[in-house]
Amino acid sequence: MNQIQELELMLDNMDNQLEKANKEGIPYEYKKDNYPKIEYCAEQLIQAVKNRNIREIDRAHNKLNYFIDQQWKEEFGQ
Repeated sequence: MNQIQELELMLDNMDNQLEKANKEGIPYEYKKDNYPKIEYCAEQLIQAVKNRNIREIDRAHNKLNYFIDQQWKEEFGQ
């Protein structure tokens, strides 16, 4: 299973949990987890560095910073 498939599976699981909670009338507390995205972007960055592709390095770096910032806000507030 590749990382995109893992992310899709995670999102499907979250959708199923939300649907179940709604049917049962239970408030579903959603806490955003960006760690899989952070891991994926970090791996993309490593691969871009190995390939010495500065455009892909910049792209992966920017995405990595974005998801780190999002997770930081989730855990520690803005």
